[in-house]
Amino acid sequence: MFEGSGRLKYDPSMDGMKVIEPFWLILECCGDISNYYAHMLYKWNGTKIHRPAWGTHISVIRNEKLQNTNLWKLNNGQKVKFLYDHVIQTNGNHYWLQVESPELMAIRKQYGLGLPYHPFHLTIGSLID
Repeated sequence: MFEGSGRLKYDPSMDGMKVIEPFWLILECCGDISNYYAHMLYKWNGTKIHRPAWGTHISVIRNEKLQNTNLWKLNNGQKVKFLYDHVIQTNGNHYWLQVESPELMAIRKQYGLGLPYHPFHLTIGSLID
């Protein structure tokens, strides 16, 4: 596992457009991580992928019903560490790296949430048709 870090961003917008669904939280991460793995996918087998709309990120909360909405945006901009696996995962369309982070789990718990529906992962991108 490798160590990385990022900054919390609440209700992120795509291309400067307003977020329609509330209660989204991502961890914005260094673009070099996903750029490296996207390059390696292309080098290894010619796979071309779209970059994530929110850039290199880890989804922490995805439009979920919170118990503690009064705390929303409390940690905005906070730096958070995580560990990521170097093995690229795919479902045939999306590509990601598995992530572990007790800090991100603690943030979910502060909002009254348990484990995420999709385990923490760093998004690399999706397949170009």
